[in-house]
Order: sequence, then structure tokens, then C-alpha cells
Amino acid sequence: MARSKAFSPEDVLESALQLFWTKGYEQTSMQDLVDAMGINRGSLYDTFGDKRQLYRKAMERYLDWYTLRDLRLAMKSADYSPAEQLKLLFDRLAEEGEGVNKRRGCLLTNTITELGHRDPEITEQVAAGIKRVEDTLAELIQKGQERGEFTSTEDARALAQFLTNTIQGMRVLTRVYGDRERLAEISRVALSTLTPRAGIH
Repeated sequence: MARSKAFSPEDVLESALQLFWTKGYEQTSMQDLVDAMGINRGSLYDTFGDKRQLYRKAMERYLDWYTLRDLRLAMKSADYSPAEQLKLLFDRLAEEGEGVNKRRGCLLTNTITELGHRDPEITEQVAAGIKRVEDTLAELIQKGQERGEFTSTEDARALAQFLTNTIQGMRVLTRVYGDRERLAEISRVALSTLTPRAGIH
């Protein structure tokens, strides 16, 4: 009978994700991973493969758990307010200027900066992750337009692309400045682009 693992793959993968997110790919050694995950090298390789494979699995976890997860969950409700949910999202982004992610930024942006020029598969994974963000925002905006909460003078997809770009830029600035007031002002301006003007929807 095969022995069951003495550790939770999800828990140790989360530990790897947090380490990669903090230190980056190149600066994280296999020994760092073994220490952070609390498993031996054999178990690491057997469960996750080599360092690159582990990084890609950590990226998938990041996309599932840290990229608009609260927004996606809220959107499953039939009566959610797109405008309220979008404001909550940007409020959280502004708060990152003072939180644990103050100097970590966005793992997608960090990854494309560090590895994108030499790893096409990881670049493709990052692109798919950003597209997932854009698709979620486009769906949110379209519903907001149908309810009259957002302007309909612009295409929902174009607005989603603009907001996706704004979000990525804010996460870069979080690493540079860590300034909540600066991020809050960017949030205010970004959200104002979706506000219906008097007599114009």
C-alpha cells in the first residue's frame, strides 16, 4: 500500500509561493525552498518536480488565490453591485501600500521582469494570467453598464484593458513608493473614468 504524504501539498506550495514572491526566482535557492516548505528534497522533487516546475505551480496558485479572487467570488452572487465591488478592489490595491505586499508588488509583474525575456513558457503563463484579470474586469464592467453604474460610451473590453494596465502599474508603484495616498489618488482617477456623466451613459 502506498504511503500517504506526511504533509499537505497545498500548504507547502503556499510556503514556496510566499518565498518566491518575496525573493524572486533567481534569489531563491533549493535549500531556501526546503527550509521554507519543511520537506526534504526528495519529497519536493517527487511532488512538484524541479525548481522551475515548482515556480510554475506557485504561479498557478497565485492566480487562483491572489488575483481578483474576492471579486470573482462576489460576482457569483446575482445581486452584487459592480461599482461597489470595483471600488473595494481598488481600495484593497491602495491598502497594499501599507501592508505585507508593500515591497513585493505583483508576482506576475515581477516574473515577467525577471524571466520573461528568456522563458517563453513562463511568459505565456503570465500573459494568460493577465488575460484572466482582463476577462474578469470586462465581465464586471459589462454588467455595470447594463445596470447603469458605469458609462456605456466606452467599450467594456477597452475599459477592462485600461483598468488591468492601471492595476499592474499600481503594483509596481507599491514596490517603489509604498505610498497609500498616492495609490488612493490613482484609484480615484481610474474609477472616475467609468462614472456616467450627467445626461450621457
